[in-house]
Amino acid sequence: MTYKTKGGRKELEGTEPFKSAFVKAKEKVRQMDVRFIEEPDSVKQALLEIYIAVSLNTPFNDFKTT
Repeated sequence: MTYKTKGGRKELEGTEPFKSAFVKAKEKVRQMDVRFIEEPDSVKQALLEIYIAVSLNTPFNDFKTT
């Protein structure tokens, strides 16, 4: 197993600037308007997500890998 707890969220929550940035990010998420569509088929789900992101020009689904 390669998962390490050192430097994880629990440890970071007690430090600045992470603590204030994390609180700010959680508040931003609370204010979001969230909707969902259930699609059990994984291939259709991936295609639906891409289609919706492109159609609605969603700012938080950019699919960047780097």
